[in-house]
Amino acid sequence: MTLCSALAVCLTASAGYADGDSVRDLLGLSVSSAQEPGTPIGTGHASAEESPFYLQITAAPTIAGNINFQNNKSNSSGSDYEFNSGKLRFDVGVGVDLTLGYRIPDSYVILQVWTGFFWNGVEQFTGNITPSVSGTPIPTDPYFADGGNLYQIPVMFSPGLEFDLPGGWPFMGGGIIRFGPSAGVSYNDLSIKNIKDKSGDPNALVWNISNKSWVFSYGAFLDFEFFFNHNTALTIGYQFLATSPIKYGAITTSDPNAGGALVNGPNMKSNNTYTNIVRCGFSFYF
Repeated sequence: MTLCSALAVCLTASAGYADGDSVRDLLGLSVSSAQEPGTPIGTGHASAEESPFYLQITAAPTIAGNINFQNNKSNSSGSDYEFNSGKLRFDVGVGVDLTLGYRIPDSYVILQVWTGFFWNGVEQFTGNITPSVSGTPIPTDPYFADGGNLYQIPVMFSPGLEFDLPGGWPFMGGGIIRFGPSAGVSYNDLSIKNIKDKSGDPNALVWNISNKSWVFSYGAFLDFEFFFNHNTALTIGYQFLATSPIKYGAITTSDPNAGGALVNGPNMKSNNTYTNIVRCGFSFYF
């Protein structure tokens, strides 16, 4: 036994109230809590056993990918048009989201329910409408839109894994990384206003696309959390959100030659909608 070890034992014994754990601490033999699954690595934040639940509240800029419309003939009587390779581009949008999670004790597994509200404005719509097979004249020049909006409200189940980040973060009590897949449904509300050709013909048809529907959604998430204290953390993360193709049905058309009356236009169906969400906010453990 070295001199330092002997001194530690003597000091412990003389204290009377010290236990064996204190001796191991003095000798540098204490076991890190991180060696138990689900318990943080040498950090000051709560373990899964102490605080299994957490709530994330974040704000997010959103980048929605282009939407490509598939060719689909109209079922409406008297017209047989289709958008040919229509493409929709969005501006950078904003959103807020909420995540309720559960950390399974003695494991690295987490279970999450994720929802939010996200908006992107329509930047540009381009596409062609092929002439009617019945011979009804219609301009085949590219069509453009005045604007529009995309609103999305996802409700997703997100299982995943949780691991601790290495220590030493300035002013922080440790960190966690989480990642996993997501699946569920999304409320998708898309509107595109005043789609018309560039000819400027006052008698040209004006098209409007509007659809509100629940669609199957899927994606993945990656989160980093940096703890201020035992139960509060800064959250920085990324969420990928995608939907299945959406059928819009017959879009409405305003016909200036009929006093602006609305008539059924071509059926519309889009490919998958993709949205990239970069999140920043706070998490609370309880």
